[in-house]
Amino acid sequence: MVSEQTSLLNNNNNKQQEEDYKFNPNNYSEEEDIAIMKDNKFFSDDKQVIISSINNNNDTLLKKNNLSILPKPILYKYRWIILAIFSLSSFLCSFYQTTFSSISTIALHYWNIPDQTWKVNMMSLIYLVMYVPMSGVSSYLMKHYGVKKPLLLAMFLNFIGGWIRFLGYKKGSEIFFWVAFIGQTCTATAQPLITNAPTLVANNWFGEKERTTATTIATFVAILGSGVAFGVGPLLVSGMTNNKNQETGSEYGMLLLLGLQALLGSLVIIIFVSFFKEKPATPPTFQLKSTASLASLNNGDNNDLLMDDEQHFFQDIKSIITNIHFLLILVAYSIGYGVLQCFITILDQVIVPKGYTEYDGSIFGIIVIVAGCIGATGNGFLTDYTKKYKLSLAFCGFFTLVGFAGFSVVMLWTKTTLMYALACISVSFVGMFSVPIVPLCLEISCEITFPVKGSTSAAVLYSSGTMTAAVVLVALDIIQQFQLQNHRNNHPESRGSVIHEDTGNTRLILWISLGLLFISFTSSLFFNGKYKRMESEKMHKEIMSSIHQQNENNKEEQEY
Repeated sequence: MVSEQTSLLNNNNNKQQEEDYKFNPNNYSEEEDIAIMKDNKFFSDDKQVIISSINNNNDTLLKKNNLSILPKPILYKYRWIILAIFSLSSFLCSFYQTTFSSISTIALHYWNIPDQTWKVNMMSLIYLVMYVPMSGVSSYLMKHYGVKKPLLLAMFLNFIGGWIRFLGYKKGSEIFFWVAFIGQTCTATAQPLITNAPTLVANNWFGEKERTTATTIATFVAILGSGVAFGVGPLLVSGMTNNKNQETGSEYGMLLLLGLQALLGSLVIIIFVSFFKEKPATPPTFQLKSTASLASLNNGDNNDLLMDDEQHFFQDIKSIITNIHFLLILVAYSIGYGVLQCFITILDQVIVPKGYTEYDGSIFGIIVIVAGCIGATGNGFLTDYTKKYKLSLAFCGFFTLVGFAGFSVVMLWTKTTLMYALACISVSFVGMFSVPIVPLCLEISCEITFPVKGSTSAAVLYSSGTMTAAVVLVALDIIQQFQLQNHRNNHPESRGSVIHEDTGNTRLILWISLGLLFISFTSSLFFNGKYKRMESEKMHKEIMSSIHQQNENNKEEQEY
């Protein structure tokens, strides 16, 4: 009788303990997960995971060693709201950056600086200049303070910068150009805090089969901001005036353009403060750092087990820049990104001498963006499903090269209906296959540099890309100025006005850019890195499965 009562009491206690320790996202702690896993000895040898029990005479931990308390990843529907808010901030950054690129030839007359294209180009170049120092700052802030606080700082800078830009709307004086430039510098300072974050946001909120898609969505929404700038900018600034003043632009149109952007920046910061969250209560995945982590656990060291533990910032950087496969991706991304960034920035200046108009440049820009969104969406879903990162990167790189080569050949002739149609087809190829390269390189860098945080590898990628873009843009601008000066020396009557005839700039700029893109594509072909993050997630699943099986066996033995 006593025996039966004791057995019944033990069963009730076990059930109560299961309920007490049942996983709850509100009371889960990493220490508890470590304690569970320390009750087992791990040793990993390539693909095989061997687990054996340790009898440590700790009754509490032995009782807690039950599958019911093991944390299970949860995907929250709220993740899509987080992605939408983040994507909106990315959209605003690109909208600010491309504002004056879409009206570069108009801006020369609007602020009365017709001989100085470098000043208008500085509106985009400042983004590249500010990116290098701020990228390191953003990586450091995200590592030590998470993603929300750096993003909030970026929202504030965009808010302030947007309204300063608005004050520079006045026409006819170079002083107001510099006022707008100060605002542009504020928004340029904010950009790295946002562009380095997509992989971290995706990693915090999305599962392993959704991360590439989430990063892709954030990326192409940012590029969509550039497309809107190309469509709205010329429409407002040049379209809201008569044909006689169309080349110099409309002051009311500029006021409306910069005012709408400032209002959008105000709306974005309000939405961000109200709804954005750092991370969910329960992570979407649980990741072990590496095989070495298991060895550390075997030796009683907990500090290397979980992703959120501190790593020295400079050790992260060192591990990245000494990874040969990352360096290959870095070269491929930096050159490709730099060339395409410059292409968008000086597109008007390249095509106008061939008989095209600012509106044609806007159409080309919109085609690049729309085709890019289609390509990025399709490639994102396909890559998430197949995980064939290298194949996707090589495929996109090749057809980007084909599209840019086609556009370069078309620009050998002046504008006709046929040439215009071929140019549209060419830029659609450039957009459809170049845009997906950005999220692809970001995800590949996260995989091959794991366990380094995604924001750190993204910061290195973007910094290198922007430095390359700055160098290329300055070099191309020097070429432009040299060719323009020669033309003015030979044609004195053209001084003080914007030159619309071909001075040889177009061919030289496009062929130099094409050669650089070929180097970028060739570099991607040599990449053959390991996808360490996926291996870690697979290892963790195997460990959890083995613990589950062991717990079931122990339970059966106790019942027996």
